[in-house]
Amino acid sequence: PSYFAWQWMTNLESFAGPLPKSWIDSHIKLGRQIINREIELGMQPMQQGYSGCVPVKFKEKYPNAHI
Repeated sequence: PSYFAWQWMTNLESFAGPLPKSWIDSHIKLGRQIINREIELGMQPMQQGYSGCVPVKFKEKYPNAHI
């Protein structure tokens, strides 16, 4: 998790293997709690979508893609 900022900026592709499903599930739950609280406070939450960066390995998996 300490490297997420770099990964989200696409300075890293991955680090130390995949995260456990339990970690992912707990952060999905946390994200929902945060959004619900923002709504309770009268805020209009905005979530990040696609950053526009294509992973390096994408070309290997889809060699005919025009990137």
